[in-house]
Amino acid sequence: MSRVTCAVAEVSLEAVREDHDTLLGSSFDPSEADALRGRHPRSTAGALAAKRAVCELLAVVSPGHEIQERDVVLGHSEQGAPKVVGLERSAPIAKEIFVSVTHTRRRALGLAAFQER
Repeated sequence: MSRVTCAVAEVSLEAVREDHDTLLGSSFDPSEADALRGRHPRSTAGALAAKRAVCELLAVVSPGHEIQERDVVLGHSEQGAPKVVGLERSAPIAKEIFVSVTHTRRRALGLAAFQER
């Protein structure tokens, strides 16, 4: 039997609107920041929520790896779903993490999940 571990993070769209440029510089690598510049703050909030969820998940399933938001690099699958495409200070399971994002008018939620085999 396998076990699934999940983490969820929430980011306020208001907080992203107030501090958008600072967040792009502190939480995203340059390629991610370039891709998010000029897009709706909802996109930045969703990406940030997903990064935070990945960090929380890794703290549980891969202790000993000190991972920060900026260390997690997100991209998209061919179908457009978010996924981890890079991870500084690499945790061996990074490519096996499932990521999902959802939004409301006021917040974005990021989910990260890992299934142990």
